[in-house]
Amino acid sequence: MVDDYLDSFLILASDAGYMDPQTLVVKFRCRLKLNVQSQIATMPFGRPTDTDPQAWYTAARRIDQAWLANEAFQSMLRSTTMTLYVLPLLDQPLFRYFAPLQ
Repeated sequence: MVDDYLDSFLILASDAGYMDPQTLVVKFRCRLKLNVQSQIATMPFGRPTDTDPQAWYTAARRIDQAWLANEAFQSMLRSTTMTLYVLPLLDQPLFRYFAPLQ
């Protein structure tokens, strides 16, 4: 999770004496999960500047939380993949399979 990484990063950055905002962003990006780092770096609007570490921390948390929420949603979909519909006008029940979204 990004929160765990961020907590560790802030402690290590403080211990190392990093103060320059651009250095903090570069160091933060180096070990940030690749998918999160890529999403932030390629944001078409509202992309944090490379001299605003706080904005990078906030963006990373938001993307990670959105990813976790989507994973929970996808998990729910996967657990309910088969739904049975019975149509009163048919002699046989009609089975419809809904495949999980990829």
